[in-house]
Amino acid sequence: MSTFDAGSDLPEILAPVSLQVGTSEGLSVEMPSRVCDVERVEDAVGIVVARPDLTVVTESGIYPREGGKVMLNWPRPKGVMQWSVVAEAALRPYGPVWILTPEGAPTLEQRRQFFRTEVMLPVMLTPVAEADEADEAEDAGVEALMVDISEGGAAIACQSGLPEPGTVVSVSFTLDETTVTLDAEVLRHKKLATGQMGAALRFVDPASYGDDIRRFAFAMQRSQVRTRLD
Repeated sequence: MSTFDAGSDLPEILAPVSLQVGTSEGLSVEMPSRVCDVERVEDAVGIVVARPDLTVVTESGIYPREGGKVMLNWPRPKGVMQWSVVAEAALRPYGPVWILTPEGAPTLEQRRQFFRTEVMLPVMLTPVAEADEADEAEDAGVEALMVDISEGGAAIACQSGLPEPGTVVSVSFTLDETTVTLDAEVLRHKKLATGQMGAALRFVDPASYGDDIRRFAFAMQRSQVRTRLD
């Protein structure tokens, strides 16, 4: 394949993207990645992305199978572009990749979305309580592991004691040397790609630490790209 400049309907080179994979159990697994290149042979286009670990072990098999369908998402000023693609594993001089062959045309979903960055950060979850319940709430704190983060929320893994969906919790963790404490709503429980049980969190006030989270996420993504290219 020869390389060419991405057009207006394609994500830019090195742009952060996410790959959404569905399973027969109804789970939806989403992994962050980044565009490494855009290739074509004649009129066929292949979007080359750094290969995340898309292997999800379920009771009925491993997804995606070779040639499996994936939803490619990337941000635009007015929303999120979505494109149904077929994924093929490949190798390039800079490492393992997925070649994504689009099906049909991309669509624009007009909603704000924060792109997630994979992390491994210890966090403490404490139920938000009234003043007279503060001591009890502190005793009810749960230690968990944050597995991804964005300006708008995070996903956590927890061995036990996951707060119920709809619960508002105080989330405490450290980004570099910045201690972050903010309130978050537990949106849902979900099975993570690792097979662990986890929860999706929505930050109540994304702007409170948005700049710190964004700087941290961009630094992480740049480091991941350099590692893959090296």
